[in-house]
Amino acid sequence: MAGQQDRLSDFVAHVRRRLTARRLWSIAAVVATVAGAALVLLAGARVLTGHAAEPWWYVAAALAAGVTTLVWFGLSVPQTDASAEWADRQWGLQDSLVSWLHFRRAGKQEGFYGLQAKQTAERVSCLDPQSIPVRPATRRWLTAACLVAVAAGLGFMKPSAAVQEKIAQEAFTLAETERINERLEEQLEELTAGLDEEERELIDPDQLREQIEAFQATPDQKQALRQYARLEQELQKKIAKLDQRRNEELAAKAAAELDKAAETRKLAEPLAQKQYDRAAEQLEQMQPDPAAKLTEQQKQAARLRAASQRMAAAAKSRRGASGGSGAAQAGAGQKGAGAGASQGGDGSAGGSGASGGDLGQAMLDLDEAVAELEDALDKAAQQQRRLGECDAKSLSRCNARQSRASAALSGLSKCLSKMAIKRKAQSRLASLCKSCSECQGGLCDKAGLCLSPKSGKNAGAATVESRREGLAEALAAGPAEQLSGIKGDGPSQKSVESADEGSGVSGRTAVSRERRFRRSVESFVSREDVPAGVRQGVKRYFESIHDIAPAAKPTTAARGESL
Repeated sequence: MAGQQDRLSDFVAHVRRRLTARRLWSIAAVVATVAGAALVLLAGARVLTGHAAEPWWYVAAALAAGVTTLVWFGLSVPQTDASAEWADRQWGLQDSLVSWLHFRRAGKQEGFYGLQAKQTAERVSCLDPQSIPVRPATRRWLTAACLVAVAAGLGFMKPSAAVQEKIAQEAFTLAETERINERLEEQLEELTAGLDEEERELIDPDQLREQIEAFQATPDQKQALRQYARLEQELQKKIAKLDQRRNEELAAKAAAELDKAAETRKLAEPLAQKQYDRAAEQLEQMQPDPAAKLTEQQKQAARLRAASQRMAAAAKSRRGASGGSGAAQAGAGQKGAGAGASQGGDGSAGGSGASGGDLGQAMLDLDEAVAELEDALDKAAQQQRRLGECDAKSLSRCNARQSRASAALSGLSKCLSKMAIKRKAQSRLASLCKSCSECQGGLCDKAGLCLSPKSGKNAGAATVESRREGLAEALAAGPAEQLSGIKGDGPSQKSVESADEGSGVSGRTAVSRERRFRRSVESFVSREDVPAGVRQGVKRYFESIHDIAPAAKPTTAARGESL
């Protein structure tokens, strides 16, 4: 009895092992087929677009296939009851094995149950569990193998030339944007080093530094160019705010006027070279000394007057050329300056107006203040020669005019100093803007987005043969005639001109002229079916219709030449 039970247990266990192996191989084939099909679809779509399949796809597919196979197999491992039921159905045992398992679990092994176990053991003794096929059908394995092979072949395909160029371009753009960002940061630090307070307010380096630090290294050329273009636009706006072209033109005009006299030529040189800070220093050196003698003050005032007159002449001519509004503003400024001087104060009104940044107004204020100072000094000198000394009123007037002239001179110096500061700030911003533009240009040229001026084909050579728009109209009727004549004899619409010897380009210009109907009239009159007696009348009729002026009848040779 125990031997029969062991034999049945071994048989069911053997069947279960074969079914388990069969299930594992079947699941593996299905998963391999699905994974191969998925890889073929993904890699094929990638290859069709010119790209190469990603290597990590195959690693991910292999891992996913292994995990899926194990999980699926773990959830569907054949159990003992399922194996016995499959064996009963496969070999027609009529549920003998299933019943034997049920009876054994119930502990029923004696009598009828023992007899049932004996009969079942005798029936399975002639059966071979090795006959159970473990591997699935060959067609399924071939399908899975073909799909995996095709997917592997697609994985070895290289991307197209255009895609390779794009990948190289993206790699270059990524590295280039990193380098450009570092370069811009370093250049900004170099440009902003040693800035004074006024230049810092004009440039605002903190804002530029924040914008540059916000730049990202990106493989996208368009995004990279956009972020650098935004920086360039910001720099252009700052440069436009610092534009002082009108004041620079006025300074150049004043330099031209100052250069006409030897005593003022020293001041003309820095103005002409746009070295406004040096010009401001030279103006400060021309400041009249109130502690000097009266004759020395007159010399200083005369020297300053010579310079102020020429600068004021340049300012007046400049304002006169700009229109009546500028002249009105200049008159208003002079009136205000005169009012401030008539109050007997220190001339602070004129000084404040001069320091407002208008170079032309500062020049006019200086000329007016120096003229008043020179007049006050002349009167004081006359009084000193007449009386031997100056009274307190003359001295007070001289001091007031002296203060106003000093304020006007300081105002003009401040204008020039401010122009120098703006020019330096504008130069710094222009340098950074140029660097940004060069970075964009280099990124475009090396990345292939822009064509360099030397790229492309050279200019070719071609010729255009201008033809007349229409061919000569055929004769309306009548026979064709062979005309003869002497070349060059008779009227003609063409002329030949001989050019001088040498190299040059010659061309021909075709002129479209309105065609007349003389030839049609003459051919109609010369028809054979028109009687000779009426030909002259018909000819005059057509001539009157077309307003053809009567002319001498040309000879046959001349007519042939004109035609």
